[in-house]
Amino acid sequence: CCEGCIMGTGMTNQGQCYTKRASIRNYVFNKLKLLDEKKWEQNIKKYKNLDYSQKFYENDQNVLIATDEEIEKILKQLGKQQKGDHLNCGACGYDTCVEHALAISKGLAETEMCLPFTIEKLHRYVKELAVSNQNLASMKQALHQSEKLAHMGQLSAGIAHELNNPLGVIIMYSNILLEECKDSQMKEDLDLIVEQTARCKKIVGGLLNFARNNQVRYESIKMKKLLEDCLHSIVIPSNVTITKQFCFDDLDVMLDKEQMIQAISNLIKNSIDAMPNGGDIKIIASTESENVFISIADNGVGISKENIDKIFTPFFTTKQAGKGTGLGLPTTYGIIKMHRGDITMETNDDPSIGQTGTTFNIKIPKNNLMQ
Repeated sequence: CCEGCIMGTGMTNQGQCYTKRASIRNYVFNKLKLLDEKKWEQNIKKYKNLDYSQKFYENDQNVLIATDEEIEKILKQLGKQQKGDHLNCGACGYDTCVEHALAISKGLAETEMCLPFTIEKLHRYVKELAVSNQNLASMKQALHQSEKLAHMGQLSAGIAHELNNPLGVIIMYSNILLEECKDSQMKEDLDLIVEQTARCKKIVGGLLNFARNNQVRYESIKMKKLLEDCLHSIVIPSNVTITKQFCFDDLDVMLDKEQMIQAISNLIKNSIDAMPNGGDIKIIASTESENVFISIADNGVGISKENIDKIFTPFFTTKQAGKGTGLGLPTTYGIIKMHRGDITMETNDDPSIGQTGTTFNIKIPKNNLMQ
């Protein structure tokens, strides 16, 4: 019978109630006609021993228990090192940060439910992403620079080899004529020829030095002595002061001594040239883990922003005509890279911002043979 009739609410009339009863009766009669009694008996026997009972055990979840060490560890994960870090803001759904940590220890909550923790974590990810993008841009620029130098090296090698022999012949015969010449005017002209040809010879030598692709001859070198040798190989003007700060006394490094002296000397010479009125150069050398770090800083005029991307480009120079070939820094870059190292630069040419000057930072592995 329908609910209305059973409850006596009068919500359903008697005719509708009999109609539903007739439908149910017809349904049952039809099912009985189609019933397979043997199969029904088999199912009764098969499932008669099924246990439908249910047992319940006491496991009170209202009071959570955890050790102080567990809670403290979770609170540190949430960035709550001290009591003052416990905001107890309730954004996580728990009254206190300790209750939230307790729920986390039992697997009933997540650390991300803490809103301040999630926001701080998001900020940290944004910073890490920015650093990654900056590193990627630096690596891309370094790769582009390496490819450019490789192409320039191949071109320079071809040109240098073709020019080297003719220049040698010109220098030789110019000197012969100079020795035999008695005319003062002609002698001045020959002096000019010898001087300019020697300059061309020097440029060609720089090209060959830049373009060379011979292997580095590694040997164990005392790093402090190598840096002292670099300074001894340079003529330092009287108006330039050099400050040395070597954070080691007896450090052995595997490198090519001649090439590394050339690279470091080039940087010191550039610093001297960047201070026509004198100044200070600071050379700092230190070691950490498996690397040696060398910093060469001056308080010269600095490098303009439009020239920063060109400093390692062959033949680019900001020096006066005849003062430089523009091959010093590219050669230094190549030497450092052949030693599996890195070279970076920081510069400022605007006095309104701060002290002008340029700093070159070099990182070289201590033991290249093991890499």
